[in-house]
Amino acid sequence: MDEKYNQAIKALSGSLYMILKEVPEEIQKNVREICIRTEKPVIFMCTNDYLFLRKDGKLTRNLNLPLKIASQRELEESLKTMCKDSVYSYTNEIKNGFLTLKGGHRVGLCGTAVMEGEKIVNVRDISTLSVRIARQMRNSADELLSSINNKFNGIILAGIPASGKTTILRELARKLSLLGEKVSVIDERNEFSGTYAGLAQNDLGFCDILNGYPKAEGLTQAIRTLSPNVIVCDEIGTERDIQAIRQAVHAGVKLIVSMHAGSIDDFSRRKHCMDILNTEAFDVLAMMWGRTKPGVISQIYKVGANVDKTDRFALVNSVVNSAGVCDIA
Repeated sequence: MDEKYNQAIKALSGSLYMILKEVPEEIQKNVREICIRTEKPVIFMCTNDYLFLRKDGKLTRNLNLPLKIASQRELEESLKTMCKDSVYSYTNEIKNGFLTLKGGHRVGLCGTAVMEGEKIVNVRDISTLSVRIARQMRNSADELLSSINNKFNGIILAGIPASGKTTILRELARKLSLLGEKVSVIDERNEFSGTYAGLAQNDLGFCDILNGYPKAEGLTQAIRTLSPNVIVCDEIGTERDIQAIRQAVHAGVKLIVSMHAGSIDDFSRRKHCMDILNTEAFDVLAMMWGRTKPGVISQIYKVGANVDKTDRFALVNSVVNSAGVCDIA
């Protein structure tokens, strides 16, 4: 059995585990996400496939075969196991929509929000558990660094959700810290380190990890207390983030961040993307390929000062990291 796969499914209820462990090993090695929904078929999201779990542990694309239907009780039992039989003590993680498992695996949660005023204080009646298998892909950032000769003022990784941005960011942070850069990682949602029981499950080299800090506060805190050369953070986009980026530029810190955009044209059309470029913090833009090739960078651009989108991006390399990264954490 694939070690990472087994580690992730052990957190599920006994009845789910007994079926899931029968899945063929070649599928275990390639599955990125297992979607478990109340009274719905269990779905396997593989690198380039979408499969339903049968009652015998085999997988199919045919909805008319006897499929494994997840029960409410199985979801409730799985949630209790993930929370070590104390769901209440994990309220903060649950209200933020995810749990982290041993090994750095992440479980997205979906249910009914419990509100106090305009704030979500809990989530009840959990109806979805989305288990994302974490596999760290070493050296997946090497071709990006090689293409720019390890020289940059700031790097933006842009792509759609599930395109592998965080996987590349994590490896950039690790590799740069091993090359002698002093790197701080703002890990707002525990995606970089996968910290479990106080220990980081993913190798981030010699990075300083600010776990659970909102991005803007984390950027400010890192500059004030850790004197980094490089700061890495995920999913930049708010006005507060932009103000914090400007502060980092004035402090002489290099930034590596990710943003949502499906193509260079999409990036150019989005006001907040161009606002972030106008901070002059970034001179490299790497576009991710997409969900069909997660972790693959399709183009690398040098970013110029010209605000006109037709002249601002100069192609450096196309289709780098061609072997691809099959697994997303």
